[in-house]
Amino acid sequence: MAAASSLFCVLLPGDHVVAPRIMYGGLRKWLSEFALSWGVAITWADATDMAAVGAAVRAGRTRLVWIETPANATWEVTDVAAAAEVAHEAHALLAVDSPVRPPRAARIGRSGSPSPPSAADDRPLRLRPPASRRHVDRLSTGRRAAVRP
Repeated sequence: MAAASSLFCVLLPGDHVVAPRIMYGGLRKWLSEFALSWGVAITWADATDMAAVGAAVRAGRTRLVWIETPANATWEVTDVAAAAEVAHEAHALLAVDSPVRPPRAARIGRSGSPSPPSAADDRPLRLRPPASRRHVDRLSTGRRAAVRP
């Protein structure tokens, strides 16, 4: 929630966001109450229908297209590549929230979105927990600590 709200906080009054109708309830409530009070306009769209997402985009005002896949509660899946096309055509950012960890067998394409494996980009996603000890060492000493991997 903190990461999501931080992303929305960089928007300016008058900016526009396209958000899915079905999403995490806490963020939806935050958007409905706080973001609107800051002057950020929000249009709720069916994220599984790219025509609806495209129709929700406001030319020159949409700064962010937010999707959640699979959607929290209903597990509806959004086509990330198609959403990226819609966002980039509008010169807007695309933010993808995934409430669940992807399977280890998922493959990530060069665009950063899940895609089928290909001969050119056939790397499995390898999830690794953050190296919190290295982070603490950097904060406390101001320099990179020699830590074994």
